[in-house]
Amino acid sequence: MKTLVVGASGATGKLVVDQLINQGSEVVAIIRSQDALQDRQGLIKIVKQVHTVNVESFAKYLEGCDCVISCLGHNLSFKGILGKPRMLVRDTLSTICKAILLNKSQTRVKVILMNSSGCANKSNAEQTPLSQRLVVLLLRLILPPQRDNEAAADFFLDFFGESDEWRLIKGKRTREKFEEYYQWHLSGSVWEKYFDETEPVSFEHGWASQPRLHQPAEKIKLQGNENHSSLCQWLIANVLGDQSKLNTYFESRMTRDLIYQQTTQSTGGMYFNESSAAFDGQNHRQPFNFDSAYDQMKMQCDLRNHWEQARVQRIQQISQQQVTNV
Repeated sequence: MKTLVVGASGATGKLVVDQLINQGSEVVAIIRSQDALQDRQGLIKIVKQVHTVNVESFAKYLEGCDCVISCLGHNLSFKGILGKPRMLVRDTLSTICKAILLNKSQTRVKVILMNSSGCANKSNAEQTPLSQRLVVLLLRLILPPQRDNEAAADFFLDFFGESDEWRLIKGKRTREKFEEYYQWHLSGSVWEKYFDETEPVSFEHGWASQPRLHQPAEKIKLQGNENHSSLCQWLIANVLGDQSKLNTYFESRMTRDLIYQQTTQSTGGMYFNESSAAFDGQNHRQPFNFDSAYDQMKMQCDLRNHWEQARVQRIQQISQQQVTNV
């Protein structure tokens, strides 16, 4: 048996994973960080923010799975309760169901949704006291996770309450739309055409061009009233030495980070953008100020100087070898 578990790094999710592994099941666990679960035989860890996983990716993770268990919930913190994504459980459940339909599995895939307090069972017309309904109404108004849990339960009942014939129709429609829009001739071929039509840079203007060397400016002493945007422009032009980065997202992002005095931790410690940090699984924040920005710009300038000099030396070696052979 193979089971996909979402919310596997939570308090309940960890226990579910333990029981499945102990029973000899293979488990595919989607977790926020690599160390959220210990490495074990039979455990496949996928480090992703679950709300960023699309239908096609879920379809891949679900290959060979007999069951899906959702232990998703909102963290008991200010950000977890009031921050985004507010419909984490419902939207993830919807994406998983679409992925199951997309796979057109020949075997049934069981889906188990962890319930939450206050979610009435509408399938059997469950009656609750007025006092309880008032409390749930109040929770629904002030706590987004309550609305999310109820919406997930409603989606679960509505989707799986449909007939097999109707679900097959939905699955067929989902597959047809996928085949209509997500095919090579509509997506990858566009890039293929672009690269084929792009003229390559000549050898003289590429590998044999003059090295782009720059001497980073010395760090200036701040007076305390400097404009953040002006500081970024100075760092890019005089320390990094790359005028092409002016008036770009690179500059805007550095200005923002200087204003907020923090930045997203990036892959390998280099100063890139949020897209690169997304591959870390969980976004981490770290302090960021003018000294940090200067050190990063100087490091990147030094690296560029190093590789530019290495390029020139290599071209000179090749030229000398060609002369010797002649």
